[in-house]
Amino acid sequence: MKRLFDIVSSLILLILLSPLIATSIILIILFSGTPIFFLQDRLGKDFKVYKIIKFRTMKVNSEKEHTGLFSFEDDPRITQIGKYLRMLSIDEMPQLFNVLRGDMSLVGPRPAVTYELGEISDLP
Repeated sequence: MKRLFDIVSSLILLILLSPLIATSIILIILFSGTPIFFLQDRLGKDFKVYKIIKFRTMKVNSEKEHTGLFSFEDDPRITQIGKYLRMLSIDEMPQLFNVLRGDMSLVGPRPAVTYELGEISDLP
């Protein structure tokens, strides 16, 4: 039942939000180029690793600069458009595709970033 809810809800949200998603894609390309999406390993149910999809809000390869994978207030690596995408949580919208694929659910805990938990091979 929960999976059906996830599928129906994410499809409806993707349809309703498609103009905002399309506009965001255009703005990202205009203001910061490609790639449009940022992919990051996350740990899902039963310790399955998958790639979470988000709109890119930082400069390309920014994880190799300053504080690495951690961002902070007024981080210079955040793009001009990325600041607004983050402020309005628009950068999270592509995760609806993760929900459709079954990688994650609309309701439940936020999937952990793999490096936050130590070595995956050490987990149960």
